[in-house]
Order: sequence, then C-alpha cells, then structure tokens
Amino acid sequence: MAADRPTTLTDVLAAITSSVAHGRQAADAEVTRVARLYQRNEYLQGMSVPRLRLQQVAIDLPLVCLKLVQGQPCKVSEPEFIAKTVLQLAAAIEEGLAPLQASIELQQTLGSVEAGGLTPKAYEILTAVFATQSEHATLDLSEQLAERYRLALNGLVDAQRETDLPDSAIRERVGDLTENLVRGKVIELVRAAMDGPAADGKNQPADPGRAPEMDTETSRMVQMILGSNTIRELVFMLRQTAEDAAIEKPMVSPNLEVEVNTEEVKNSASSGAVTRLSLTLTEEGLEWASETGATGSKSWRLLPE
Repeated sequence: MAADRPTTLTDVLAAITSSVAHGRQAADAEVTRVARLYQRNEYLQGMSVPRLRLQQVAIDLPLVCLKLVQGQPCKVSEPEFIAKTVLQLAAAIEEGLAPLQASIELQQTLGSVEAGGLTPKAYEILTAVFATQSEHATLDLSEQLAERYRLALNGLVDAQRETDLPDSAIRERVGDLTENLVRGKVIELVRAAMDGPAADGKNQPADPGRAPEMDTETSRMVQMILGSNTIRELVFMLRQTAEDAAIEKPMVSPNLEVEVNTEEVKNSASSGAVTRLSLTLTEEGLEWASETGATGSKSWRLLPE
C-alpha cells in the first residue's frame, strides 16, 4: 500500500484475515518440522505430534471513521476493441491449428482417435473444419462479432447508467455472446464439411448461436465435435479473451477511510466518535483431493477438511 494513500476499512479487514491465515501457515510449517524430529527419534516415533488449531479468533478493534470514499462504476470497452482483440486470438489459433489437416498429425496431437473422444468420421470432419485451404473452413467472425457486441454493449451501457452494473455481469454477458457466436460458427462449418457448399450458411437462422434443424447423423456429429478437446479449448480461450477485454476500467466499490492508530484513536474528540469493530473469525481448513475422470485424467480440487 502506498505511504501517501489513506487507510480504508478494506485494508484493515484484509490485514486481519490475511494475518490469521499466514499465522496458520506458519504454525503448520512448524508442525511439519516437529513431526520430522519425532520421526527421527526412536522414543518419540510412536507419540502424536502436537498441533495448535485456532477454532475462533475474536477481535475488538476501536477505530475512527473519517469519511466515505465514493465508488466509481466500471468503464466498458468499445465493441470494436473487444472484437479486434478476440479476432486476433482467433486468427492465431486458426493458424496454429492448420496442421490438423493431416490426419497423422492430428493423431499425434490427440494421441489417438479414441483418446480424443472422437470417432474416425468426427476425426475427419474436425480436420476439415480447420483445413485452411477450404473455402468453408474459416472462423470469419469479424462482421458478426463486432455488430453483436455493438448492439449488446449499447444496451448494457444504457442499463449501467441507471443501475451501475458490476463488471462481472458485463464480462459474463460478453462471454456468453462470444461463446454462442463461436459455437454457432463451428456448427456452420461442421455442416458445410458434411453436406458440402450447399449448406454453407445460406439457410442459417438469424441467431448464429442457435443450431438450425439437422438430421440425426449431423446433429450427433455436431455434438461430438463441440465436445472435443480442440473445440472446447478454442471456445474457452476466446471467451476468456473477450471477458478480459470487455472492461476498460474496473468498478471501484465504495469504502470507508478510517484511522486505526491507537494514539490517534485516543486523541479523538469524544468517545462517541470511536467505532468499535467486533469480529469473530472461524477457521475452516481446506485440503487437496484428487478426482479421476472417465478418460482417466486426474484433477485436483480444494475441499473442506
């Protein structure tokens, strides 16, 4: 924190909670050291290792509230900037995926058809989707993306002026737009790869995020392609990029400027000017737990003890 910046209530609460958390970390590190000493001592090996836990921490902190610091709404980026940022990444991804044209290189990328969760036919369609020499296989989102961002963000900006929408809501809306548009374009490309030029988007619905009517085989293939690792990672990266680019300046929440220095609090004009902050912090530990997915991949999650 800068020396010339006044102390806020957020700073005080953050300092208290982080100090308690770091205290638990230091205590656990010391327990680990003691446990190793016990392990090396033949007389202590069979004894339990002492460990101190803080079930609750009660704090009664006097402070003086000096003034209210007004918050500031977030500033939304221009639609053209968001679209340009996403499209630059899309072009880089498409260029990097060009080797997927070759089946042997695709197999090297995913390990095998089965490992990638794709049938041989889906494998073939996926390579066709990213075959850069095909007139149908291009993630040409420029016009659609910029126009949809422009329409949606105009409404968001108008709503924000009245309700001060948080940046999280705007990021979520922009992310949904991007994901729906990209998934809709992938559906169009899969249909084109399966049905040929006649299906190249001429009869697509006005909403590109909504899949048109398809026969059973095409529908099954679309779902398989959309669920493939390649497309899921593509959608994820583009969505994250759009959400990051959506906000030019994040929202600043209202805060309280406070004085917590003991000497300054004592010298306050009257006891009525002093506010007492009573906190009770309850410890809830987390531990790492592993989960094995259907494909055999292992993931780790933090769960309550």
